[in-house]
Amino acid sequence: MKKLIIYFFLLAGSIFLSTDSFARKKQPPDSNSTVIQDNGFRSNIESLVRYQEEQRAKQKRAAIIRIGIGVGLLAVLVIGLRRRGKK
Repeated sequence: MKKLIIYFFLLAGSIFLSTDSFARKKQPPDSNSTVIQDNGFRSNIESLVRYQEEQRAKQKRAAIIRIGIGVGLLAVLVIGLRRRGKK
């Protein structure tokens, strides 16, 4: 059992150390790529904001329509109850 645990840790350690992510040095980004990424980020943010505004407008329109339908049905109900009361 102890040998199995030791082999497991050795295997896990060798896999962990074989990935040279720690050995790689981070290179400074190019100024051109940074500008391109920044512009892409801004355009993504702008498109996201635009999409959110469109969704809010759709939700507002749908809410106004539902309120209008509710008021109309309430008016029909009141008219129907008033007619029924007169008979």
